[in-house]
Amino acid sequence: MHDDAAPDWDVVVVGGRVAGALTAARLAGQGLNILVLDSVEITSGTISTHFFRGDGLVRSLAELGLLDAVLATGAPPLRAQRFYADGAARAPREAAQEPGDAGYCLSVRRAALDPLLARCVAGMPGVTWHGRRRVVDLIWQGDAVVGVRDVTGAEHRAPLVVGADGRRSTVARIVGSPVEQYSDGARFMGYLYVSGWDFPAGEPEAEFSVRGNEIAYVFPSDGGTACVAASVAAGRAPSPGDDGERWLRQRLRHHPAFGPRAERARVVGRLVRAPATPDYIRQGAGLGWALVGDAGAHQDPWSGFGMDTAARQADALAAAIAVHGPGTAAMAETYQAARDRVTLERWTFTVKTSGDLSVLLS
Repeated sequence: MHDDAAPDWDVVVVGGRVAGALTAARLAGQGLNILVLDSVEITSGTISTHFFRGDGLVRSLAELGLLDAVLATGAPPLRAQRFYADGAARAPREAAQEPGDAGYCLSVRRAALDPLLARCVAGMPGVTWHGRRRVVDLIWQGDAVVGVRDVTGAEHRAPLVVGADGRRSTVARIVGSPVEQYSDGARFMGYLYVSGWDFPAGEPEAEFSVRGNEIAYVFPSDGGTACVAASVAAGRAPSPGDDGERWLRQRLRHHPAFGPRAERARVVGRLVRAPATPDYIRQGAGLGWALVGDAGAHQDPWSGFGMDTAARQADALAAAIAVHGPGTAAMAETYQAARDRVTLERWTFTVKTSGDLSVLLS
């Protein structure tokens, strides 16, 4: 479609969860006028490992002035961790992973984090936010994307459309973003939340236990809860009709550091199942479009890098726009290179290791 109409916005962001909210916040901070369109009103969470690091998402939240609001959920700063190797029942206290300037990691239930970020970012100067506005098509001018059309038929023009709309990205599909790297999914993860978890030192800390090709986690979270999870080879996933809580308790009994404490904790909610899904890297940008978060790069959640990577990608895109302007060829080239720098190392580690986590013990 050829359309010479003047743009309505500097950037349209499609999708308003972590990747989209952070992108909108970064760009609004540059004085740009941003429209965020999401297919739903964000009042609930999404499948995620719910753990992020001091030099990843925590840093971004601090830079954007959002960290205090996130801490107000009651999520405790995780300044230490324990790593139980090969069935060990005890492990020394270690420094947190990639603590950054903050000095700690965090875990927040996505049901708390996503609506909070949506509210905060929607209230920022320069941001207009519409829920229940699923994008159904893109507007083109020659080879460049120049806007979107939503489910109501309304058109929203901008020199840049950012796809932050997840693994089934409408933006990625319509622009035909090619897959640059791909691997079949190898793992299943199940997690639920508990209250009353006993911590070894009496204070919240992240805990990891690896035994063979299996990893279990405990992440102290908001509201006095803890996320308890296990990741296993895809062939060992529970059947759809299996009791999820029983399955997870069985897995945790395989980890002596967790089994007894899991029996004493009180379950809050049901098991969330994250089945094996493909790992991929798509082309990150082109004329008038860019992808952030799972829209452009997805990896197995066992390593917990997803939200940190999304935060780094949002930062990289904002930096490219600050230099080259939104939607230009130079912006696309600069962002693509920066996206790969902040993504590929962790993506490759996650994918290469996902077939056999016992290599973490060597």
